[in-house]
This record gives sequence, C-alpha cells and structure tokens, in this order.
Amino acid sequence: ISMKTKIVYVVVSSPNDIYLEQAYISMFSLKRHMPKAYIVLLTDRLTSESLKGIRKEEVKYADEIIVLDYDSNLFNAQQRSRQIMTSIRNLIDGDYLYIDCDTIIARPLDDIDKTNALIAACRDSHCEFVDNPYRDMNIAIGRLLKWPIEDETTFFNGGVIYVKDVPETHEFYRRWHNNLNEGYNKGIFIDQPSFAKSNHDMNHN
Repeated sequence: ISMKTKIVYVVVSSPNDIYLEQAYISMFSLKRHMPKAYIVLLTDRLTSESLKGIRKEEVKYADEIIVLDYDSNLFNAQQRSRQIMTSIRNLIDGDYLYIDCDTIIARPLDDIDKTNALIAACRDSHCEFVDNPYRDMNIAIGRLLKWPIEDETTFFNGGVIYVKDVPETHEFYRRWHNNLNEGYNKGIFIDQPSFAKSNHDMNHN
C-alpha cells in the first residue's frame, strides 16, 4: 500500500529517556502496515549527535531526517521538541500527517490521502470542550493568553494532525509558533492552548 501523504515525527531525545524507543516502535508499526510510507523525522542537533550504536539503528525506518539547531541554554528538551513541532509546516514540502512518537499504528493509513480538510485533528479527550477534564486548566491558560477560550466548543489534541501544503496552513503554523513563544513569555509551556488560539485567530479553519 502506498500513500501520497508524508508521515512526520518529531523526536528530541537523549540516552536517558525513551522517546527515541517510542518513535522506533511507532515507525516500525507504520512500516509493518505500510512498507512504502514515507517517513520524515525532525530532530535537534543534540539528539542527532546521540544517534550512535543502537540509537542509530532506532531511526532506520525514517526515509528522511531533518536536523535543526537550537540553543540548549535557551530551550530545554521539551521546549526544543515543541519549537520543532510548531514549525513543521514551514520546514517540509507536501501534505503530511504528524504523529506523536508514542502512537502505535494499527492499520493502513492510505485513506488519509482522501482528506478534504486543509488541517484536521482529533478532539482532545475525544469529547467537546464543555466535557474536557482539563477544561478549567485551559481556561486559566486562556486568560493568561488574553483570549476567551471558554467560548470554544471544540478543543483539539495536538498528537495527530493532518496538514495540507497550502498558504492557509503555513499561516496557521506561523501563528501557532508565535503563540507558543508568547505563552513561553508568560510561563505556559504546553502547545495545545496555543494551537487552539491559532484556530480561533483563523476563524476555526
């Protein structure tokens, strides 16, 4: 089975964690169901320098690896991961499906090629925002970011995102990246509220 949509992972990892191992298993599960799937792995310089021995073997399913430089004195590992995640659309060409590295692929994904949406994601906790178990936390964050998140009906999860290569999605990601860094200045280091704010800013596209 082949598909036109690229599969994208972001991995920032050291030998002291299991993020690379999670990505390895996820990529293995994808290639098991779709041997021809094209995988792009985005990472940072520190992670790339650690890909030796068994760790080098654990990226063997990636068809393309893109390495980005970030100052580790300015951004910790989690922050470097989110800097990359919110920049993906403006770093690669073509339509893609971003998948968190802790995701297991259970069946072929080629029907993703038929997606009409410019950008698509799942509802966080698979429910509307009024029932979201993290609603109060996100409303508090929304107030810090100075936007009425409590008026949202749907709050999206950032773990799996389909993105077409069109100007609107490039603009979405520019806003998401900027909103993430605006949140950093206010002590907010999670990426989903800034994703939601970008959706709000672009009329829920």
